[in-house]
This record gives sequence, C-alpha cells and structure tokens, in this order.
Amino acid sequence: MQRLGETQLSPEPLRVDATPEFSHGLSHRRIRVALMQPSLPHYRLAAYAELASRPTLDFTLHYSTRQDIRNSEPKGFKAVHKAVTWNWRSSTLLWHQDDLRVARSRRFDVVIYPWTTRQMSLLPAIMAARRAGVGVVLWGQGVSKFENAARLSLRLWLARRADAVVTYNRAVAENLVRLGFPREDVFAAVNSLDQRETTYWREECRRDTVRVRHFKETNRLKDKTVLFVSRLHYPNRIDVLIEAAALLAPQMPDLRVVLVGAGEARESLEALVRRKNLDSICTFTGALYGEEQTAPWFAASDVFCYPSNAGLSLLHAQGHGIPLVLGDQLGAHNPEIESFQDGVNGRSFRHNDPADLARVLREMLNDRAALKRMGEAGIRNMQENFTIPRMVDGLEGAIVRAYEKSRRTSR
Repeated sequence: MQRLGETQLSPEPLRVDATPEFSHGLSHRRIRVALMQPSLPHYRLAAYAELASRPTLDFTLHYSTRQDIRNSEPKGFKAVHKAVTWNWRSSTLLWHQDDLRVARSRRFDVVIYPWTTRQMSLLPAIMAARRAGVGVVLWGQGVSKFENAARLSLRLWLARRADAVVTYNRAVAENLVRLGFPREDVFAAVNSLDQRETTYWREECRRDTVRVRHFKETNRLKDKTVLFVSRLHYPNRIDVLIEAAALLAPQMPDLRVVLVGAGEARESLEALVRRKNLDSICTFTGALYGEEQTAPWFAASDVFCYPSNAGLSLLHAQGHGIPLVLGDQLGAHNPEIESFQDGVNGRSFRHNDPADLARVLREMLNDRAALKRMGEAGIRNMQENFTIPRMVDGLEGAIVRAYEKSRRTSR
C-alpha cells in the first residue's frame, strides 16, 4: 500500500482557486449571491464573514438545522434560518424546501448549493434557477468514501448542469479537469479554519511554561503524550491507537494517550482500555469546547494521532504546532488530508495496523528535534496555504464565473 507521502500533489497544481478577472458587467453593482447550507457550524463563521466583506458580492446565507451539528449565531453577514431539512422516509435522502423558493425568487444573481447526490431538491432547484436566469454553483467534496459507479455518474451529471463547481481541495478539482470539465468552470475553496484564536492560545502556552508544566503534572502527563481531539466515532478507528498504546506501554513507561471528545464509541473504547490494562495511560476528557479548554491539552502533548477519517482537526492540530500521525489510506480521510505531507508535518502508518502505528510513534516520540521541526512546519503550512481569504478566493471566483455565464445565456 502506498504511503501518503508518495501520493501527494504535484509541485505546481492547476490554478483552480484563482479568482478570475471581472468582466465589464460587474461595475454597476454587486453580485447578489445566496448560499444554501444545511447548518451553520462555528468553523464556517469566518469564511462567511469574509465572503460578505468582498466588495463584488452582496452575500446572504440560507441555513437549516441538523441534529448532529449545533448552529452558531450569524455574525458579520446576512443570514436566513430556513425550515428544517426533510428526510425522505427516515432515509439519507434530503429535501430542502427553500432550494426552489430561492431560485425562483429572482432576488439573487447566483445561488450556491451543496453538491451532494443525497439532496433530492437539488436538480429541481437547478432547473428552476436556469429558467429564472440565475447562475448556479455547486460546492462540495466531489468524492465519497462509499463511491460506486452510479453515485459518481450522478454526481458528475449534476455538476455538468451547474455553471461552476467548487471542491474542498485541489486534488479533486484537478481530477474534474482531467475528466473533461472546462478548467475555467472548476474552482477549489481549500477547507480552512480561522486560526487567530488558536494562534493566540498557542503563543500564550509557549510563554507560560510554568502553567503548562503544572497542567502536565496535574493530569499525570509525561514527555511522550499522544493526543486525539474529535468525536469518538467508530469510523475514526481510535481503537487502533489504543491497541498501539498497549504494544508500546511495556517499553515506554512515560507514554500517555489523551482522548478529547464525546461520541457513541466511548463506551467500547473505555472497555478496550480496561481489557488492555491501560487505565493509568489513557485519559478520556469528554467533550471540550473552545480554545481556552483545548489549548492546554495541545500544549502538553507531543503528537496528534487520527488513525482514520481525519478532517478539520488536522488543521486545528497544525495551528497548535503539533505533528500529525495518520493512517496512510488517502480515501479513508476527508479533504483536509491535502494539508498533510509525510515526513514534513507528520508521519503516516499502515492503515489500521496497530503494530506499524506503534513503530511510528516510538520513532517520533524518541526524536524531540524531529517533533519540533514537524510542528513548526505545520504552523507555516497553515499560515501560508490554509487561510480563510485563500479559501474564499475560490468561492468568489466560482460566483463570478457563474454570474458571467448566466448573463451571457439570458441575453
């Protein structure tokens, strides 16, 4: 099986996230754009505020409610809370009532829809937007962990009915171009986090070494601490980390494993810890919210391990300057895996292999210089490549492209 580092993007990927030159039609007013979303999570607030700040755009968010995500209060942008999403007969199929209403309203020049095959209202909304002369942008991952030929064909078929598509990373955008999508219609809004608060707390912890040392002593942490911060879900394969810790513990008495988060897998993970006699090594903190609560755990840890299904947590960890340890199967992770460079800001291990994870952790935890180097590389990566303005550049580019195409069609 290939390592992640052997499947990274080429040094000069396609410039699919660049904002195109504005045409003659944009000088008289801003583009009225509606973004349709199933929820308003806190990590999107900065991106939406950045969209609203762009002088070319008159931006409005339309969002709904999901049971598994807590909605945040809109700040810095206009927002409309839509009716609750309908699930078709308790299945994974969705219907968003406002998708068609917004398209037909003629109050917007461009509408951005989630690019998902589960959304039954998507095709009717695209058709309604076409009839109303409204530009359509589809924004989504562009891939599925449970991909099959039918799902892929439907996803591409829907994309070809939009004016522009936006992906969560460059790799998927590049692949769409290879599949025949016009380069000028494909954009990447590389998933990013607002790192300002993370940076503040990272620097606070670095300055206050006495406080960090006291925190480590209080929580029985040594100098070989492995951290996981996310939901305790089965697909994340945290059991692989616990199995690896059981292999390492006899030869590494200072080893500690900290699991921050809540989820349906906690009970089974705690049972596994008891079976492996790791109660003195593994700590379950429960769910923690906000940098003030999570930053001390990052500051007190040495590596961040996310065996499978890793996503935005990778960006959070890099912002804190902590090296990554990930399973090497690309398809088992989310689009944020693009931020990972094997040997630069972390290391990979064989997918779902506790013995290989134990080997990698042993090598990393015994090399303090490499840990420092990889942690600093992660900080630079966030500062240079994964910023909110760069993410929004991709969205703005797609909006402008869709607006220009819809204007040409309506003439």
